[in-house]
Amino acid sequence: MMNQELKFPVTWHYKIITEKSMPTAKNEIEKVLAANGITDKLEAGNESSAGKYLSYKISVTFQDRETMQRVSCELSAAPGVKFLI
Repeated sequence: MMNQELKFPVTWHYKIITEKSMPTAKNEIEKVLAANGITDKLEAGNESSAGKYLSYKISVTFQDRETMQRVSCELSAAPGVKFLI
């Protein structure tokens, strides 16, 4: 596998997996995005086959690595978020 350096600005595509039992997870994700000045639309994705998880998708253009890392960390820590892909 090649180790490629990201060139900024870069558009990053997130898939955010949340616990269905936490219905406020979408609002928490939107709070993180708004706090970071991200106005891109959060799209509903799929529900897991067992119905335990919901996914959301968003594409964000980042100008620098620091902002990208901060947003990723904040999204990962948001209540109800299980993980990011």
